[in-house]
Amino acid sequence: MARPKSIYERLTGSTLPPPDVRERGHAVIQGESLLSIANREYTLEEYDASLWREIGLQNRIENPFTLDTDYRGKLLRIPAKPLPDFV
Repeated sequence: MARPKSIYERLTGSTLPPPDVRERGHAVIQGESLLSIANREYTLEEYDASLWREIGLQNRIENPFTLDTDYRGKLLRIPAKPLPDFV
């Protein structure tokens, strides 16, 4: 007998586990960008610029191009992954 589907699985049609709802941290290493961090932390399947911008806003990063020099070694707050828009 198959296990019943969760609400998340029924709403999204996804078989993946639901996104993490807690904030977490990420230590910036040389060569990283906000986009590369968002891709790793949110495991994006397609490009969504709003996700890297949210990391920048949460950490008060005014210029994302200085991430490697100004933030290397610092811990960034990674906001919870947003749920997909339901229509």
